[in-house]
Amino acid sequence: MDSLDTSAVEQFILLGKTVKGKALEALITQVLEHPGVFTFGELLELPSIKEYEKSSPEAHKQVALLKLFAYGTLEEYKARRELFPAADLSPAMYRKLRMLTVTSMASNSTLLTFDALATALDLEPGNTRQLENIIIETIYAELVEGKMDQEKQCFAVSGVASRDVRLPQDLDDMIDILGKWGKATEQVLKSLNDRLTDDSKERQKFLAEEKNVKDEVEKVKTKLKGETDSDMVLGGLGGMGLGGLGRVDDLLVGGPEDDSKRQRGAGQLDRGGRKGGIFGFLQGGQRG
Repeated sequence: MDSLDTSAVEQFILLGKTVKGKALEALITQVLEHPGVFTFGELLELPSIKEYEKSSPEAHKQVALLKLFAYGTLEEYKARRELFPAADLSPAMYRKLRMLTVTSMASNSTLLTFDALATALDLEPGNTRQLENIIIETIYAELVEGKMDQEKQCFAVSGVASRDVRLPQDLDDMIDILGKWGKATEQVLKSLNDRLTDDSKERQKFLAEEKNVKDEVEKVKTKLKGETDSDMVLGGLGGMGLGGLGRVDDLLVGGPEDDSKRQRGAGQLDRGGRKGGIFGFLQGGQRG
């Protein structure tokens, strides 16, 4: 997420390098009230700001306020009010500090209850409408991403912009966050590898089953082909006149008894009509 108005920041940095004293104090006020500036680390690193901070107690408080907007929250401002300028925050500053407070809370938790937000933002209990408006403004400023759930009275965070880092104070927190992120990434990678392994096993199983089915199909086709060939042979013999003969050897084998059988058979064929093939040949031989 990119919530920084870079052109405005660059202009303030250029001005910060040239102005001093009261002009620098006025510049800090402009920066804190600007609606598009939410990071202040580069300004705090300017030599002119560091010199100004040491120039007087009031200047020190003014720079402390700039640091609060860079790293802190509204709760810190109210808890340590004496460290900052006596004048109250302007409405624009108060609004921005609330938005930055939501950003800090979103960077520490992915689920923020409305009660916790209301307390941190110094809102009256039950003032849901104002709270929702602050969250919406923070989303429009691209400081956070998420979804409000009115039924469950919470804000689910899906993304958050980074604030300025305070070194070395924030270094341990950064290391801890990166460590948690690394562990979470390892868990995701392990889950993906396990899933890929399972998918590979399932694919091998599927391919083996597919091969078995194909083999069975080929066996059935081969068997059917053999039966078809046998039927064709028998059908050919029937076409030659052997289909209704019963036993062919009864007609072909010679002998006294067979002669009388052939004569009776020939008489039956004469009555039923001539036949072709071997039957006709046998019939013709008897008549000759």
